[in-house]
Amino acid sequence: MQSNLNHGADVALFIDWENFKISLAVGHRTPNVSALKEEVSNHGRVVIAKAYADWVTRAPELRGASQFLNDPPSLYAAGIEPVFVPTRAPSPNATNANGMRTGRIKNSVDVKMTADCIEIAHSYPNIGTFVLVSGDSDFIHVVNALRTMGKHVIVVGISWSTSRRLADQVDTLILYDVDVDPPETIAEPAEPSFQPAEPAPDRTSAADLNDIIRAIEEIIRDERKAGGNPLLTSIKQRLVRRYPDFDEKKLGYTGFKRLMARVAQNGNVRLITAGLVDWAIMADEDIPEGATEATFSGSNARPGRRRGRLPRSRQEDRAPEPEPIGS
Repeated sequence: MQSNLNHGADVALFIDWENFKISLAVGHRTPNVSALKEEVSNHGRVVIAKAYADWVTRAPELRGASQFLNDPPSLYAAGIEPVFVPTRAPSPNATNANGMRTGRIKNSVDVKMTADCIEIAHSYPNIGTFVLVSGDSDFIHVVNALRTMGKHVIVVGISWSTSRRLADQVDTLILYDVDVDPPETIAEPAEPSFQPAEPAPDRTSAADLNDIIRAIEEIIRDERKAGGNPLLTSIKQRLVRRYPDFDEKKLGYTGFKRLMARVAQNGNVRLITAGLVDWAIMADEDIPEGATEATFSGSNARPGRRRGRLPRSRQEDRAPEPEPIGS
């Protein structure tokens, strides 16, 4: 039996789902777990993925259908395990030992996430990177504990709600609304130019790209004929089985969703967003009820974009770039 696994090369993902979704709702945004999972997979093989929330208790910050109750199926579809953390809500007349009236007690998502992080850090030495999706400063202690154990800690937060103190303690900070799923932008028409475009470096030939596009279309067609809903993550997995050396970056695309946008340009498939995940259908199919056409944030090339940023305390001496992170 082989035991030559790359020590510390794997990734564990922990999502404070309540903090994540409510923070996005402040900016009138909803989570896209397909985009989040793809970003995390850029840092290694994701072997553990969990999302924590009280899935049945209504959050006053969210309204209508945006509550948590309908989220677990989409999380399961994306390969993320929903973990139920209940919120205790005592009766209005309840009092504590001192005779003082008690109100709604905050749930223990941070406690459960912290306990799971520490347990997994001790139990699985192959996991060297921990990704925490939250902007809550309560996670500073587990971040410090993981880093003293030699783990690389990444926080995915929201630009307007991530704690500055938390951001300064981690190894890498990724802003979901800037780096992972930025808002849709309208591409301005390019001015005509008579200069030949410079070839992009490290890209494979157009023939290789066409082969990949045909394979993706075939995967989607077969899955739809079988009655399935091909998620982008599952399409990529099946593509890797056909082409073990496949990497969308070799084709010049920063992410698989951007490659899929190029595939859709051929007019044979359509990309849609249903709930919290992205998947594909054939172009001659109607968009299912409740789903919408997937949107993309501008062109593939994003000059100067940083997929992660060092905290200020560990940046080199240079002019600081303003980051709209809340206190």
